[in-house]
Amino acid sequence: MKDEINEVYKKYSEAVTALWYFLTYARKNQKKDQQSILEIMEKFKLIPGDFIQKTGLIEISLTKEEVELTKKVLEETKQNLDKGFNILEDMAVIYLVALFDAFLVDILSTILTNKPEMMKSSKKSLTYEKIIELRNPVELIVYLVQKEMNEFSYKSIKEQAEYVSSRFGINIEDSGISIDSLVELRARRNILVHNNGVVNTIFLESVTTKNYKLGDKILTSIEEWNSFKENLRETTKFLLQKSLENFCP
Repeated sequence: MKDEINEVYKKYSEAVTALWYFLTYARKNQKKDQQSILEIMEKFKLIPGDFIQKTGLIEISLTKEEVELTKKVLEETKQNLDKGFNILEDMAVIYLVALFDAFLVDILSTILTNKPEMMKSSKKSLTYEKIIELRNPVELIVYLVQKEMNEFSYKSIKEQAEYVSSRFGINIEDSGISIDSLVELRARRNILVHNNGVVNTIFLESVTTKNYKLGDKILTSIEEWNSFKENLRETTKFLLQKSLENFCP
């Protein structure tokens, strides 16, 4: 089981690292493209009426109207780069939370599959039909774990933390990352997915922060995203450590 648990963490860590590299690369190129556009736009300010501009071996002749149209296209391109990267940052938050959710399910599933006796205290029951269908004990265990984890995945982060504490003896807040911060991150993901990032009463009731008011548009900076990444890294590292300590002596 030790190798399986380590593999779960490795898969999560590699995916987050790849996401970080992609986001950083996109941000770097966005800034580079914006700077190029700004430099070109500055040159256009110096051009009165008709002109001929030489660039290497290329000559172009533009009328005043064509110059204005080109400036408009460049400005719109710059604005679209800003909007595009904002969308990318939102998508990166959504995917970061999705990776964390998957990590939780994967690591807990691994433990339960290897130690099915931990589910004895569960009050869930199976029909005779399902028992007959799953004659193989291994299939039965896999089914029970999947059923348990399916219910787990629909719980709030607070309920999930309580489940992890009661079932596995692991207090997530001992990682140094507060449940409130995880609640806010999950709430941010939900508001991005279900309400286009606009703060509503459900969001305000979920989080403890006073940084937002009803109707605000949530924007995520690269610095905030990195902070979210580090919080989840600490949480997942802690869960890895405790899982190995508690179940792989």
